[in-house]
Amino acid sequence: MFPEGQIVIEIDGVIVGSASSMRSNFPENNFTYLEITDNLWGTNTHVSDGDWMYGIDIGVVPEYRGMGFSKELYLARQEIGKSLGFKGQIIAGMAIGYGRVKNRMTIEEYCYALEIKKFTNPTITPQMKAGFRGIRPLYNHINDPQAGFACVLMYFPVDPNFRIGKSC
Repeated sequence: MFPEGQIVIEIDGVIVGSASSMRSNFPENNFTYLEITDNLWGTNTHVSDGDWMYGIDIGVVPEYRGMGFSKELYLARQEIGKSLGFKGQIIAGMAIGYGRVKNRMTIEEYCYALEIKKFTNPTITPQMKAGFRGIRPLYNHINDPQAGFACVLMYFPVDPNFRIGKSC
């Protein structure tokens, strides 16, 4: 449905990273991962004339993590978005680690702590370094207790002066 949004990194004939995406409109309401991805099929949620690229997933083989490949995949998506005239990328940053602190702070407080660099998150921190900005928490977004079942809706605009409301 959207071959331009499917990216791989190959080293010596081996795929070491990949990114999957679909076209979308900006999500005004909260949603779960399975809802936005149509249970990982994308068939009924891909919007062929959508003006945002929704990042479904990015993965890097463990031996190749920490080498900047995730950031390169986000930047490749950004270049694709620019070439296709998108407003930017949207993702749900997985709040890995929030599950350990969710009894002491809200997801909003967790987001703020990440923004002021009180601590780091293995997913959201690299996304912020790549250029993403937080919008709002997504409660019960993903079935992962390490993330406290939460994610952060984030965007990376093509126009660096573009803003969506306040950050989370």
